[in-house]
Amino acid sequence: MEWIMGAFSWVGQNSLVLLEVIGALAMLAQVTPNTADDRFVQFMLDAINFGATIISAYFYQTRLKKPVVSTQMNVFRAWDCRFQGKLTCVSYSGFFNCELEDGMDAGGLGGVPPQGFFQCDLQGAYDCGGAGLLRLDGESNYLFKAAGATLAGGTTKTIITDLVP
Repeated sequence: MEWIMGAFSWVGQNSLVLLEVIGALAMLAQVTPNTADDRFVQFMLDAINFGATIISAYFYQTRLKKPVVSTQMNVFRAWDCRFQGKLTCVSYSGFFNCELEDGMDAGGLGGVPPQGFFQCDLQGAYDCGGAGLLRLDGESNYLFKAAGATLAGGTTKTIITDLVP
């Protein structure tokens, strides 16, 4: 069974807004992008907590303005996304043309190839679970260094220079 929840906007003053996901989640949005930022879905919550539910996450043209925290989420794909807060997840697979403005904490690589960051703008600190687990293509590595991003928790980079076997 899959639970479907529509995305909606709520504006309040001096209030804490929390999205907690229980079960499977499908976010729905209009096909017309936001004119201020070419993203289909924008989350402007104080926190996004995916709780104890195991989540296989696929993000497409999404802007997440606050930290995303889950001890059970595997981010298998992110395309054309902007993460303005720190992303915390169990594992990650592929990020394509994304912006991560406050770094990432991940337990390791996910099981969906290709794995790594491709044409991504990376800022902040990255703890990906160990040596060689931050996989970057040449452009992502250049932007990582230009932004002054850092490695944490024993993580080292693997530079992906050729995707052809």
